[in-house]
Amino acid sequence: MKFSKVTASKLIADYKANEISADTTYKGKDVEVTGIVGSIAKDIMDTPYITLTNGDQYAFESVQCFFAKADEQKLTSITKGKSKTITGIVTGKFGNVLIKDCTILE
Repeated sequence: MKFSKVTASKLIADYKANEISADTTYKGKDVEVTGIVGSIAKDIMDTPYITLTNGDQYAFESVQCFFAKADEQKLTSITKGKSKTITGIVTGKFGNVLIKDCTILE
């Protein structure tokens, strides 16, 4: 599978600049995104996720990467503030840029 490599900063910037253009470029496509871990949590549906940012602690937007519940154990070793590379499928922007079916590259 071929992934488009992109930084969290660029993905966020592209969506901020023109959401329609960014959807055309990324939505429904496999990406390999690298950024700084901002949070490790679960959403209201108990789905585990990690947010990736540009490292700015005051940044409002982030890339939100959703994982399968079966991957929860893998997320226990993730540390905030560390750089991570994650693959997944971009689903668009809803507050954050959303990526589903994520896998952490070691």
